Amino acid sequence: MTRGRRARYVRDPKDGEPVIGLYERKRGDRYDYYHYDDNGRERRCGNSRDPHGAIAEFRRRDAQRKVEFVTLEVASPVAHPQFVKPDLIEDKLHGRKFWSYSIPVEAFAAALRDIAIQPDGPETLAKLTGLPAFRTLHTAPMPEKSVTFDEIRANYEETKSFDDADEMTRSLGMWDEFVVTIGRPETLADVSNADLARYFEFIAREYAAKTRKNRIGKVNGILNHAAAHLKEHRAAIGDFKIEMRTVKQTVKGTTGKALKDKPNPMPIQPAEFRKLLNVASKKWKALLHCALNMGLHPSEAGMLTVDDFDFDVRTYRSERTKTGEWRAAILWKRTIKAIRDYMKSDEYRESDGGYLFLNEDQGNETPMTRWNVNDGMKTLRKRAKIRKDKLTFDSLRDATETCGSIGNDSGAVDILMAHALSTTNASPSYRYRLPEHTANVVATLEARFFPPK
Repeated sequence: MTRGRRARYVRDPKDGEPVIGLYERKRGDRYDYYHYDDNGRERRCGNSRDPHGAIAEFRRRDAQRKVEFVTLEVASPVAHPQFVKPDLIEDKLHGRKFWSYSIPVEAFAAALRDIAIQPDGPETLAKLTGLPAFRTLHTAPMPEKSVTFDEIRANYEETKSFDDADEMTRSLGMWDEFVVTIGRPETLADVSNADLARYFEFIAREYAAKTRKNRIGKVNGILNHAAAHLKEHRAAIGDFKIEMRTVKQTVKGTTGKALKDKPNPMPIQPAEFRKLLNVASKKWKALLHCALNMGLHPSEAGMLTVDDFDFDVRTYRSERTKTGEWRAAILWKRTIKAIRDYMKSDEYRESDGGYLFLNEDQGNETPMTRWNVNDGMKTLRKRAKIRKDKLTFDSLRDATETCGSIGNDSGAVDILMAHALSTTNASPSYRYRLPEHTANVVATLEARFFPPK
């Protein structure tokens, strides 16, 4: 079941006004007070036995975050975050009913931007923003200015490791070409869709297919690097990437087929997966369950760390190095059991790096590489007498994506696979990429591979 964020706020005893962003939950003879941090995690501030101290602690944390909150009443649930549990209230002035809830202003702006780029976006926004559709009831301090292009470039140059000076020159040259083509704006917020379209038209006109892909990929890579290091601007960079991807799809010559078509997905079948489990060691049972439950590539499976798991609440959350996006997942009980059985066995060795699966041929600090994982899968497949040569470790990931998407929101699948959110499902709630968002996907996948007897 997906946990919802309550819409009931703590009220300040001094004036009776709600403290926006601070929630209360009944616990015995008192109320616990809590809020959510920038990663969507619940943070407790205190309880009703000392409301003044709890409110003061929340406001101290909130001031450090510099996040603006806005409480809205809306006549349409278009921008409604899925993790909010709203109260249905009646507008006495107009005699109409509205949904009432609070979300960060950045999330609300992202929702409006997603609506605006649709074919009927202007008409839809005209309806949504007409009174009494939206009404600002409360605001806190405004967030800081958007990240600048110079900051992104300087961060990449200072924190990125290069094999040689030529590689650095090529990378920064592609970034400078992008900035010059879109008109040398100061910040990401200054870039319009027309500016982005001008860049993609230039790329399509001047370069061959492979070169176009490399140059666009390099720009995205620099943005991903900035999102990983400039964490206070991660949301703004994520929104900018969504706009880039949307504009790119409208420009001819930038979205054609790749020069080398990717192979068709080869999802593993439930019967084949059970055969592998029957001959697998405790280490490989844990590895197989993790890969299927979370849609992992071989390299990602080898780099799993114990600290990214919360075994008590059965969740996993970490940042994917390749895309810069966060993977979040609800874990099956059988996955947790397989990991715990493995960690109690003689096969498991602890490491200072916290890696879950170590390379058996190396020391205690070397995680499994993708080659170790792929070779181990081949050995396991032969032992299970599965004759499909095309059945690889990636077949587990293919099964996660194809089977988990049946009847589910593609945005939830994106979160589980650590993909960037597409514009059609990048709702404000999904920007937090919480494990709870994947609950239905992993439940569908579990029912497919482990049907109830």
